[in-house]
Amino acid sequence: MLDLQQCNNILNTNRKVLDLVLTSAIVTVSITPTNYVLAPEDAYHPALDIVIDDETELRPPNFPRSGAPSFNFRNVDFGLLCDALIEEDWSWINKYNNVNLAVNNFYDQLNGVFEPKQGTLRYSSTFPVWFSPEIRRNIKTKDFYRRKWLATKC
Repeated sequence: MLDLQQCNNILNTNRKVLDLVLTSAIVTVSITPTNYVLAPEDAYHPALDIVIDDETELRPPNFPRSGAPSFNFRNVDFGLLCDALIEEDWSWINKYNNVNLAVNNFYDQLNGVFEPKQGTLRYSSTFPVWFSPEIRRNIKTKDFYRRKWLATKC
């Protein structure tokens, strides 16, 4: 989802990772324990020094756009979908040691259940699907006045 991967491998006193550091695949991150803390440190959340390689070309995340295909849940038979999810074999999920591989496999299996049960929709809007009509209207108004200003420079 959004091409994110978990980068933190620093264990706490219980030999578990509680603090997640999520980055996109194109970013190089180094994480090390540090003694420079801003608040009192507890045993479950060690202080971390997170360094992002500034040589990496950063780009915005791939948020879903309304023009991208999305699932149409308006006409889906939820009973049939629920039965299909129950019938799936989920026993593999505890066999992974890598959370990234487990999540990718989970979404592949989930999409495999969703796709045959319903079609996909395409929206013609260039706005993300979660933008409300008011936000869209404000963006269009701002763009209108910006273009007007650029044309007249006043």
